[in-house]
Amino acid sequence: MSARSRLFAIAFLCVGAFLTPGGARGEVTLTLADEFPERGTPVAILLSGCEPGTEYTIDVTYRPNSETSFDETVGTVVADAYLATIPWQPLDAGITEVRVLHGEEKLTSRNVAVRFDRVPFSGILVFLGAGVLLFGGAMTSMRRALET
Repeated sequence: MSARSRLFAIAFLCVGAFLTPGGARGEVTLTLADEFPERGTPVAILLSGCEPGTEYTIDVTYRPNSETSFDETVGTVVADAYLATIPWQPLDAGITEVRVLHGEEKLTSRNVAVRFDRVPFSGILVFLGAGVLLFGGAMTSMRRALET
């Protein structure tokens, strides 16, 4: 590798690191200790890139953009050395939007899929009903085709 191509590669990496989201200081990044948390099980929400001593509020919307959506305020946390951690126990399963607020300003948000803590009984009934309709219809069609 020539010196010119090395210089180009280093410049490319530096520009890429500068343009990567969450790379800039002061830009809050939201991560969860468990990517797919389970309903009723506590999970840690981790904030990085915070300003030390700044208070952040964590809000959650269960089933956003739905008629059955509802909001929950997880709590407030004061950043310590560019990091902050707050526990969250999901109340309901499904798609959930987790938001980080500073006052009224939304700094970042993330959609999270919260899993059920057990298999829902209604889901099993729907699955069995669909199977009966599918295979019952196929069997009826096969019987009619063989009779003719």
